[in-house]
Amino acid sequence: MAELYDPYVPKIQHGTGGNEKTQSVQQQMNNVKNIMQQNIDKAMERDERLADIHGKTENLQSTAERFRRGANQVRKRMWWKDLKWKVIIAVTILVILGVIIGSIVGMQQNNNNGS
Repeated sequence: MAELYDPYVPKIQHGTGGNEKTQSVQQQMNNVKNIMQQNIDKAMERDERLADIHGKTENLQSTAERFRRGANQVRKRMWWKDLKWKVIIAVTILVILGVIIGSIVGMQQNNNNGS
């Protein structure tokens, strides 16, 4: 009985040639399987690294926010301290000017009363 020809089914050859082809195809399949397993492992490692990077990014973002708030508090505190010193210096200058002007006016009144 004659077998029907099917181009998708490989012809089994008797002897050593067919067995070598089968082994060659099997070896290629094993190589492809190993490569695919390596790719899957690399993809899983990449996913883990991305998760780590995401966690570090969130941590860095919260740290940056705390730093910004702290820097603003320090800036405001320094502004008030600077303002306090400016007020103290201005009051001191006014008191000194008051004493100088008062003594000058006092001397002139004494000179006017004594003449």
